[in-house]
Amino acid sequence: DNPFVYWWFAFNATEHVAAMLWEGKEERMVDHLISAMVADPRSVTAADKAEYVRGLRSPGGLHGSFGWHRDSLLTGRQIVEATQGRVLHVPVLALNGQYSHPGVAEQFDGIAATVEGATIPACGHLLAEEQPEAVVAHIVAFAERHAWPGSATPASA
Repeated sequence: DNPFVYWWFAFNATEHVAAMLWEGKEERMVDHLISAMVADPRSVTAADKAEYVRGLRSPGGLHGSFGWHRDSLLTGRQIVEATQGRVLHVPVLALNGQYSHPGVAEQFDGIAATVEGATIPACGHLLAEEQPEAVVAHIVAFAERHAWPGSATPASA
């Protein structure tokens, strides 16, 4: 059973190699990733891209970005150990884009008791950048469905 189903997880998890190869090429990296990850590259503005580049060029930016991949398996094990088989009893909203990874809601099987999944049409991996109105609408509707009686919901606040 390969924990790195996607080749870039293993590549990015390799200590320092990915960062060493991308250092000084952060703008090209962002352009490549945006074009590969979104349904409509125009949904990510020049200002958005500049902010991604700024973050990657900051001290430790590339190392931290790739560190997420490097530590993902350890983080998963830590979550399993910390929860000790307990299940979340708060509702969970799991969103994915039409052109992104399917089955996001199913990833919560055995972790959360109540999971609501939704697929956002015409969207890739960067949901908030590509379809911000749809993301907000899903969050607001989810919050309204699961508000505690007598609590302020976005509609009544």
